[in-house]
Amino acid sequence: MSPVIILTGASRGLGLSILQLLLNANARVVTLSRSKPDGLVKLQEEYKDQLEVVQGDVALIEDNAKVVKAAVDRWGGVDGVVINAGTIEPSAYGS
Repeated sequence: MSPVIILTGASRGLGLSILQLLLNANARVVTLSRSKPDGLVKLQEEYKDQLEVVQGDVALIEDNAKVVKAAVDRWGGVDGVVINAGTIEPSAYGS
């Protein structure tokens, strides 16, 4: 059976490339991303049976719980986690 992987930050750049590699390797993936740009939406349509996209923020505990719940509800568990998104607090560049 193919592994179930949680991947954060899969909406663009390195995360989107990692997602493509995992899908091509037949992994089942649940992503947590703040946005859903066209590249991620396209993969979601193409890999309906392998990909679950959860929109949220890795800095919020409730969003992290939501992505784990999505993996368990859909595929019964989690085999691995790829942490590709994060936050830096406090930031000297502040808002």
